[in-house]
Amino acid sequence: MRRTPLCRRGGEATGIDVVRVPADGLLPLCAPHPLGDEPEAWTYAARNWAMLRRIAGDARPAGSVFAGEGGDELLLGQVFAVADREALGDTVGAEAEIGTFPNPAGASAVVRSLLDGAYEQRGTRVQRAVRDIPPWLTAEYQERCGLVDRLADSYPRLTEPGRFTEAYSRALIGEAGAAGRVHCGGWWEDTARRAGVAVTYPFLDPDLAAWTWALPPELFRDRGFEKVVLREALPELPALVAARRDKADARVLMRAGLTRAADTIRAVAESGPLVDSDVIDPAKLRTAVEDYVAGRAPAHGSALWATVAVDTWLAHEGEGLR
Repeated sequence: MRRTPLCRRGGEATGIDVVRVPADGLLPLCAPHPLGDEPEAWTYAARNWAMLRRIAGDARPAGSVFAGEGGDELLLGQVFAVADREALGDTVGAEAEIGTFPNPAGASAVVRSLLDGAYEQRGTRVQRAVRDIPPWLTAEYQERCGLVDRLADSYPRLTEPGRFTEAYSRALIGEAGAAGRVHCGGWWEDTARRAGVAVTYPFLDPDLAAWTWALPPELFRDRGFEKVVLREALPELPALVAARRDKADARVLMRAGLTRAADTIRAVAESGPLVDSDVIDPAKLRTAVEDYVAGRAPAHGSALWATVAVDTWLAHEGEGLR
């Protein structure tokens, strides 16, 4: 591993070093799951666990880690700021900013739905929950756990035009600590603490969120590029990362890892705690695996990883947690 200044212009002043850890082989199912700990069902759990082991086991172990989780959520929140701008009377400014999004029509539809209150209708929240549930979870399990209602009730409440940004920010910060929609939020933090490493999340700071959403739109989007301000503020980003338009390569790596481990996923459909407890439909899980491997259902990636992670954890913990 190579240690380099955190910032070429300010590394000497801060005295902070960055350890560059190669990401190859650290995506889902390429690193062993930390058996015995709370199961982390999100996409990057294995990667973060492997990185944590490297950090804690280094000859010069770090005492703290700055985690990048929340950057996407922070910048995606800009659509709520646009809706607030229109709600507060700046229709011209809101329309001009919508024009800077990669998909202006889609952004405009989101803003309209927010202002009309469509996202708060019970039917809309339920439909979103149904879309979020993997198709291989059995109807019996969903009904037994009230899964649709629990998900529908968990989404942020965006009821007051002019304060959408505040509501979104509070919901995002609240979920992060429990490893909600921000990958590995609480789980990685707790695991790191046991290893003597402190993890902080700069992108989840409420003051930073308020400051970020007040920035002009050209710092968010420029000719198809998202997160312009981050690209300019982080000179240590590798050139390939700084130049890419989205996370396409990360998704490709994830798919490669899951494809290599397809037999591990198929084994979950044959036997194990989730099958024995009627949580998953084996036939539907087998179909989902084949669809994912064939490229027909790329959205299944995170949920397939979650299924294996939880099944492995339950098998380790035994009958006591059924």
